[in-house]
Amino acid sequence: MLDAAMDAETDLREHMREHLAAVVRVQEAIVRGQLDQVRRDGAWLIIHPEHVELADAAADVERLRAAAVVVAEAKDLPAAAAGLAALGSACASCHDARGAIATFEWEPEPPDEASLAAQMRRHQWAAARLWQGVVGPSDELWRQGSSALSTLRLDVGSLADGPSGPAVKAAVARVRALATQAQNLRDPAARTALYGELLTTCVGCHQEVRPGPRPMP
Repeated sequence: MLDAAMDAETDLREHMREHLAAVVRVQEAIVRGQLDQVRRDGAWLIIHPEHVELADAAADVERLRAAAVVVAEAKDLPAAAAGLAALGSACASCHDARGAIATFEWEPEPPDEASLAAQMRRHQWAAARLWQGVVGPSDELWRQGSSALSTLRLDVGSLADGPSGPAVKAAVARVRALATQAQNLRDPAARTALYGELLTTCVGCHQEVRPGPRPMP
């Protein structure tokens, strides 16, 4: 009986790793402008059979699938970002109800350097910690992300003088405002809403300055 219980727990862990990997791919694909990849992973989440051990989480599973439908049918990246925020909320609700916390591979905080490329790596790191703080759910990861975001430099340089200048400057101002708000948020729903707004802001700026989607890693 003990062996059977251990096998069931291992199966559930593997199941949840697959599940979380798909949700993380959605997040990365949105940031990189890969709408087709977003839709594929959203569709996978809809049809992915849930583990038998999650029979007591039917309501959260339905919430997740409803959010996955929004992602899979998203007409554009901002719509996908809204669906992702709902996905994160559903994941966090299920984890919280079961006393579980999702774990993520540790990544060191990028150094604070002068180039825009380095600043964007730091920005992406901070946004990823916020996302992990939502999904975990994890106060510590949220704190790390909000702290890094609040001290973030975004020296947009020539972008501010180009045709996308007004949109870029508005996005930077909005990111800074959201960073200030993030540090004071404790409510999970408020954190989810802020993350969704942050991602939508980032996506809008990326679409202004990029000629096309970036390849997935």
